[in-house]
Amino acid sequence: MIEKTKMLDGFFREYGNFYIFKMGWPKQVLYSNANHYQKLEANHRSLFMVETVLDLEDPGRLNELTEKLKKDGFGFKVWNTGSRGYHIQLIFWELEYYKEDHRKQIRKAFIVKYGCDLQKMTGLVALENEFHWKGTGKRKTLVSVHNLNCNNQLPEDVLKQAERVQIDAEKWKNAPPTALSNEWLKRDPVIKYCLGHVLPDGTGRYGIVVKNLGIAMGLCGASDAELHPIINKMAANMPGRNPQDFWGWVKSARAGRYTQYNRRELVKWFKNHEADLDGKG
Repeated sequence: MIEKTKMLDGFFREYGNFYIFKMGWPKQVLYSNANHYQKLEANHRSLFMVETVLDLEDPGRLNELTEKLKKDGFGFKVWNTGSRGYHIQLIFWELEYYKEDHRKQIRKAFIVKYGCDLQKMTGLVALENEFHWKGTGKRKTLVSVHNLNCNNQLPEDVLKQAERVQIDAEKWKNAPPTALSNEWLKRDPVIKYCLGHVLPDGTGRYGIVVKNLGIAMGLCGASDAELHPIINKMAANMPGRNPQDFWGWVKSARAGRYTQYNRRELVKWFKNHEADLDGKG
C-alpha cells in the first residue's frame, strides 16, 4: 500500500493534479483533496493533462502498432490492462498549453491516426498495478517501455485536424441565434448530424435537441414545404418520437412564444454525447 501512495504522489508531482475514482463512489475525487483511505481504495484515475492513451482491444495488433510508433519517433509505455487489451501511454508536454476542448480534439485525431478506441480520448483509465475492475483477477501491469528519453512532439497532421475541428466548433457555438434563415437549414452542422445519425432514447433528446431545433426552425423563416422532409427524416432517426414533436415547437416559435433557441444547451448535449459534428471521424 505504501508503494501505491508513492506511485500516486509521483504522478501528482510529475503531471499535476488529477482525479481518482473507485466503482461505487458517488463521484470522482481530486487527488489533492483525497484522504489516505481514498488513495488506497482508488482503482481508476483521470487522464493526465499531458497524456494520450491508445486503447488497443485487439492483442494481435500490438506489435504492428508499437513498431509504427517507434518508426514515427515516439516514446511510450505499454500496459496490459488486466482485461482483453493494452493501453499505450504517450506523454506530450505541449498538451498543457491547450484548452481542454482543444486537447480532446488533439487526442481524438491522434487516436484515429493510429486506429484505436476513441473511448480513451477523455474520462478515466484503470489505475496502474491495480486489479481490473471487471473482476478478471488480473492487474494492470507494465509490459514494456520504449525510448522515454525522447521529447514527444504532436504530429503536424494531428494538430491541423484538431485545429480545423476546433475552429468549426467555435464558429458554431458563437453564431448569433438571430442570424437564422432558411439557408441555415442547409449548412448547420447539427441539422446535418441529426439527418444522418440515430439519436437513441434516454439521452434527453426531446427536452434539448427536439425543443431547440424545433424553435430554431420556427424562427428561421423556412416554409412548411421546406421543413417537412427535414423534420420527417430527423424524427425517423429518433425511435419513439414523431414529426409532431418538432412541429409543436415550430408553431410555438412562429406564434411568438419564443424569440430565440438555447444554442448553449445544444452545444452541451452534443459535447456530452461525443457527436462528430464536423463529419471527419
